[in-house]
Amino acid sequence: MIYDDFVWWTGTVEDIMDPEKLGRIKVRMYGIHTDDKSEIPTEALPWAQTMMPITSASIDGVGQSPTGIVVGSWVVGFFRDGENAQDPVVWGSIYGITQERAGTYGEQGGLPLIGGSEENQSDVNKVNTENRSDTIAEYKENSRVTEPSAQDDRTYPDGTGTVSSRSGHHKEINDTPGNERILTYHVGGSFQEYQHNGDVVDRIVADYFQIIEDDLYIHVGKDCEWLVEGDLDITIGGNMSEEVGATKEMFGGATITIDSNGNIELNP
Repeated sequence: MIYDDFVWWTGTVEDIMDPEKLGRIKVRMYGIHTDDKSEIPTEALPWAQTMMPITSASIDGVGQSPTGIVVGSWVVGFFRDGENAQDPVVWGSIYGITQERAGTYGEQGGLPLIGGSEENQSDVNKVNTENRSDTIAEYKENSRVTEPSAQDDRTYPDGTGTVSSRSGHHKEINDTPGNERILTYHVGGSFQEYQHNGDVVDRIVADYFQIIEDDLYIHVGKDCEWLVEGDLDITIGGNMSEEVGATKEMFGGATITIDSNGNIELNP
């Protein structure tokens, strides 16, 4: 490693499919590589290693994956071998203004579905830059159970923890006063949202499986309502007890059947 003649560079990512799966990328560097790919094709560019933060161990499978960069990203780095310029290291990525959106990611990724940039606009996700209603909220629906509405007010730069993936998964930490919230959204439409007043909304748009290997304790401080639009089956392997402090009502639209292999006692 050469410590004299520290050489910086800036460039555009052209390949992220590292055959060694080390997170390396190929970068066309401004002023070092010609823009004419017939002279220097992408295949001829050196693989550049990506530098991770000190919070990532980057060893033995421990730490953050170095695979967040996409084709078209702007990055900055340096050469470990100085002016020989054959051992590049990527220091980080740089936000800019989106140019031609089509083909920005090539064939190695898709465009984010939420808050994606448009041509001649900031590459920063719209959830962080604009006070809009056509971001995450348009993918939410209401059921027969009244769901708290999303608070879409946001101010720049109070979206301090927003992450959007290539396919459209989305995480948001919003520190806008009056709209402090945490949101995790799956591209399929399911999401979890912690709202500014402490309300929590879970929406599952398909099946939901919850497996608990030991005990489960649920304490509801006020009212509890279940709405099941299909069938409800409950299987209990041991005893079941119910204690009702006031009135209990049971209604059946068809037949109500009570069957017991032992005794049924009413008002014992």
